[in-house]
Amino acid sequence: MKEKKEGRGKIVVIVLLTLLLIGNCSYIAYDHFFASAKKEAKEEKKTTKKKEKEVEKRDLSLAEEKILLDQIKEYNLYLADLYPIQDIKKTENQTKLLFAYYHLEEKNKEEVMQGDIQKIVNSYFGEDNGVSYESIQCPIDGKDLYQYDQTTRIYTYVDDHQHSGSGFYNTHNYFIDGSVYNEEEFVINVHVIYEEYCKSECGPSSNYYKTAKDAFDLENAIIEKEEEEEFSDGDYEKVKSQLPTTTYTFIKDKDGNYGLRKVEIK
Repeated sequence: MKEKKEGRGKIVVIVLLTLLLIGNCSYIAYDHFFASAKKEAKEEKKTTKKKEKEVEKRDLSLAEEKILLDQIKEYNLYLADLYPIQDIKKTENQTKLLFAYYHLEEKNKEEVMQGDIQKIVNSYFGEDNGVSYESIQCPIDGKDLYQYDQTTRIYTYVDDHQHSGSGFYNTHNYFIDGSVYNEEEFVINVHVIYEEYCKSECGPSSNYYKTAKDAFDLENAIIEKEEEEEFSDGDYEKVKSQLPTTTYTFIKDKDGNYGLRKVEIK
């Protein structure tokens, strides 16, 4: 009788342990299933939000097109030989400071405040531009053009440069199309035709090129004209199929500046 009781006790214990094991496994499976389902739902929500964000796209307005084309002409003057630019923030500091110097209302003024330089930098490259303020060096002889005093934040002109000015690229820019993403990123595609590289002072160009390099080297002209002939939209129409597409990407900051971020050539 005692043995029967002990046997029954063991059976009860085994049954209880089995039920506990089954319950534990069921809970693990249940928890795993709902955790996976919850994770999938979360990922799906993220994907949906991302897609919704990507959908926020519109065409450039005529006013925005004009603003960006005006700025593009200025970038081309002094930065075209650097294209393509993957990230303007990684462009040399001196390049952006020199760009600001070229756009001062009164060049070679005895003193210029940092704020005057900063205003130009922010206007063309946005607030998040990666610029640190230092003396501006002459691109020809490497000497200081404007010495910077960090204490007073004043730039002082150094009149010690016995040479002509640096060159630039005049361009004719034709809008192809443009898009705005999330009211922040502005992308514009343009056909650029380069005049002969101007080494300082120069007259009208008679040859026109599809790259800055060709314009600098005066090679591979796609349009050749007599000196007295002016460039026309008709000239562009004849060669536009030969031109690469130059894509400029801007980020609009809180102050309304369209800061250049990158330039691609396709």
